[in-house]
Amino acid sequence: MRTVEQTDFPGSSVVRPIRYAPDDDELEVRLVNGTAYLYFEVPWIVVDAFREAPSPGRFFNQEIVNRYRYNRLR
Repeated sequence: MRTVEQTDFPGSSVVRPIRYAPDDDELEVRLVNGTAYLYFEVPWIVVDAFREAPSPGRFFNQEIVNRYRYNRLR
């Protein structure tokens, strides 16, 4: 059974829920506009920092976008 951890960001104007599968190092990010991405080989420590970031949108744009391989889901 695959373990998936979800974190919601209700106050973010950019990011909605993120889901992380630690066994696969896969991070799913859903944006406010409905777009979703699946990022590969994202270390747990990066996801933990994402969860704790004062601005999830800024963290996403600076630390995730263009740093990890991804597929657009929708």
